Amino acid sequence: MPDDFDEILLSLDAIVLEEQEYIVGFGFVDTKNGSLESIFVDPRFTERGFGKKIANNLIHKAKKSGLYHLQLSSSLNAIKFYESMGFVAGEKTSWKHPSGFELACIPMTKVI
Repeated sequence: MPDDFDEILLSLDAIVLEEQEYIVGFGFVDTKNGSLESIFVDPRFTERGFGKKIANNLIHKAKKSGLYHLQLSSSLNAIKFYESMGFVAGEKTSWKHPSGFELACIPMTKVI
């Protein structure tokens, strides 16, 4: 991660989970556009509930901001995770990274 990554997370008003001063996961929600933009958990810390904890905090933050639904673009490996959080999958599409490569993804929505 870049040296100023902590400042980037602060500027996004991200939810950050730490364990012994180590960032194990983070996520943020764009309340202006009603979209969950990112949830990341360090692979060394998966299957411990950190992702669900981050997601629940982001959903709470979205509700508190007055949103009634959330949308996101899920990577193919995260679909089951988001479905377990109550998101409903749409049709497969692709997401174009600013650097030019494309990734398959699934748009998902949730009423909150």
